[in-house]
Amino acid sequence: MNRPKEAEQAARLHLAGEMDDPVAWQVLARTLTEQRKHRQAIDAARQSVTLDPEDGDAHFMLARVLIEADKPRDARVSIQAAIAIDPEDANHHGLLARVEMEDDRYREAADAAARGLGHDPENELCRFYLGMAKSRLGDHEAADSEIARLLAGDPEDAENHVARGFALLARGSHAEAKRHFLEALRIDAENEGAREGLVQALKFRSFLYGAYMRMMLYVSRFGWKGFWGLGLLFLLAPQALKWGRGYPWLYVACSLGLVFLWAAMMLIVAHQPLTTLGLLLDREGRHAVPQNERKAALWCLPVLAFAVAAILFWLWRTPTAFPRFAFLLLVSCGLIVETYETVSPWVRKRMAAITIGFFMLLGATWGFEVYATLRLAAHVRDVVASEVPNTSGLAREERAKAIVGKLKDSVTGDYSRWRKWVIQSQLALLIVALFHDNIRAALERRAPDPD
Repeated sequence: MNRPKEAEQAARLHLAGEMDDPVAWQVLARTLTEQRKHRQAIDAARQSVTLDPEDGDAHFMLARVLIEADKPRDARVSIQAAIAIDPEDANHHGLLARVEMEDDRYREAADAAARGLGHDPENELCRFYLGMAKSRLGDHEAADSEIARLLAGDPEDAENHVARGFALLARGSHAEAKRHFLEALRIDAENEGAREGLVQALKFRSFLYGAYMRMMLYVSRFGWKGFWGLGLLFLLAPQALKWGRGYPWLYVACSLGLVFLWAAMMLIVAHQPLTTLGLLLDREGRHAVPQNERKAALWCLPVLAFAVAAILFWLWRTPTAFPRFAFLLLVSCGLIVETYETVSPWVRKRMAAITIGFFMLLGATWGFEVYATLRLAAHVRDVVASEVPNTSGLAREERAKAIVGKLKDSVTGDYSRWRKWVIQSQLALLIVALFHDNIRAALERRAPDPD
């Protein structure tokens, strides 16, 4: 009846008289998970396992609670224990498929779901995750076949329409996907997956977002190697641009490649606020954007504007510090988004503190670099002005050597040390920003349960 608080009370009342009932501890764990009380839910599920370690359902419930608490590795251990006890239970294989999907192991998820269907060809959990895994692997025909069977068996199940919608998004049929997400919301107006899918379907109407999604789906098939390869190309592109200056055709090709890589990196690290801002300008899309995403996108707007300005200034005057600064600004949008996406007030306060601290340190390093650069420029002007003018070619060469010598003996060494300190500090900030989702996940694992 979707009343987890009352269910928790009933389970605790029963346990007050029968503390050794493992099934009651499983029920309690489920009710606590529904209320996002993950720590208590894990303790209850582990109590069930302790009371009856040979019960596959106890290990199954512990795995289910752990995956809801965003602990896929621990969940994998528990569900494998359940499978070892009862290998013919298709639901166990279905939950293993979900665990593998959560960990982006799509091939393993498809294999687990297929094994479950071998024991129970009509198991909906296995068929659901087999379709989702096949979709992520690019096997759209197999995905359509599996999910179509789900829909045929239960067309009034909102989750089946959500699965169908995401499968259609993966193959680029965003108009059909939109209809399925709307149907899921008709059946269950509170379905979070349907709402997120509808937002993505609306975003797909944007050429940039469509290109981004197709690129990400293709790169994700190679796992982490694909993303590291894209990042390596991004790092090597400026050097390739220098090599190509002597060859017009190579220079043009490298320039176009660098523009593409900048656009790709912008979409990768800041795609959510960018596409949300686009939705807010759309008559139909603005109604599908939840309040937290709207606030995050509006806070990201000035950050994105500064990043674009820095890139344009770099293309105009080519100061090497500006692309570094622009990339840091783009990556920082992830911290803002994570701050607003969390539902826990405890986590949100700490993510906000980390985000504010990040921008304060970034501003300090950038201001220090500007100060050091201006000081160096002023010193160069003073040294040049102090030299006696001479028009002969030999004297000009000697004058240049004298100026270089004075600069090496004075502020140039200090400037190099300052710049090295700034770059190392900004590298540390970059690492923090790149792991924004890991920071949030770590905070959520440590967050106290809600009252």
